[in-house]
Amino acid sequence: MDIYDTLIPVYVLSKILGLAPFKLSLKGNRGFVSDVGPIIITRILVLLSVMIFVAWELENLDFPDNIAGIAMRVELYLGTVMTGIVLILAVVNRRGIIGSVNNLMEVDRLLKAADIAVSYKNAKTFCAAQIIFITCVFSSKIIIQPFSSKTSLLYIYSVFNIVDYINTIMLFQYVDLFLLIRQRYIWLNRSVRNLGMEMKIHFLKSQCLPLDSLIVQYGIIHNALYQIGNKINRSYGVQLLVTIIVRFIMVTTQLIYAYKIIQDPEQGDPISYTLLFMYLMLHTTKLFMVASISTNTSTKGQETGLYLHNLWESYGRNREEIMFFSLQVLHQKANYSACGFFNLDYQLISSIVGAITTHLIIIIQFDHNTVRVTQNGTLF
Repeated sequence: MDIYDTLIPVYVLSKILGLAPFKLSLKGNRGFVSDVGPIIITRILVLLSVMIFVAWELENLDFPDNIAGIAMRVELYLGTVMTGIVLILAVVNRRGIIGSVNNLMEVDRLLKAADIAVSYKNAKTFCAAQIIFITCVFSSKIIIQPFSSKTSLLYIYSVFNIVDYINTIMLFQYVDLFLLIRQRYIWLNRSVRNLGMEMKIHFLKSQCLPLDSLIVQYGIIHNALYQIGNKINRSYGVQLLVTIIVRFIMVTTQLIYAYKIIQDPEQGDPISYTLLFMYLMLHTTKLFMVASISTNTSTKGQETGLYLHNLWESYGRNREEIMFFSLQVLHQKANYSACGFFNLDYQLISSIVGAITTHLIIIIQFDHNTVRVTQNGTLF
């Protein structure tokens, strides 16, 4: 088993949806190789054409110009733009993604050379579980949708689900790759910590490298993980930026729509409420996953410095190697971001929640003032 077996679930779905313009080569050493042909280009053009056609049909339906209509138009138009950008940039950035996976394979070889156990079981289980979970959620939405009162818009909602599913799988690519980096930081930190534990003589005898060479090897591995993380973040930077901005707008418009149907229950039905809840839950969960994995990966990379501090007093003759490794960790503080516009951390979640709350308060106040103007027949 290797990294490619771990990524098989998300890779297969990405390949079907056009998000993986590369293929898994089985000749010689396993690895991803570029695979951009007419099939990939045709698939992208067909999907975008279908979405544009649905947008045109939505305009011809004479949909009411209320908050529900605005929310649907915003979601459809921004979803079309987001999906187009994600699919096109998947082709543009394919070499960076392929190189990152190959570099992770090289890191695994370095870990094994340093006598650090490498296991793919937990990561493979997580990747498969998240794909099964998200597929079940979207399948539930498709099954429930026909029972909604808005059956005339069924095909439009189906396109929404396809768009959302495509962008979800793109986010899972990012999350799974960072999960692999985080996992290797944990293995590395565990080995560095074991070097500083008491009763370490037996442990050192079991190492395949001398202590000074071992510390240097750890430094090489840590640097490689730092560089891979930056490369993956650059490869997905624009997609993440567009996705987060669009999802922020979508969640805001849907919450405004929820406020309106709460005011007027006749606008909705139990199925609509259920679908709206699932919609908001999916968006918030995906944003939280991106922020969480980015923050945790950065934190695990910095934790290495804490364990190195414990080595300082224990190994007097190897302080030079420890000092160099410690300085490397100090200066390689990873801050993953969306093209540098904002960091992907928990602060992003709180900022989004604050911004959405502010917009909702403004809309509610504006709505109340509009109602009073209508009742009084006067303008302020």
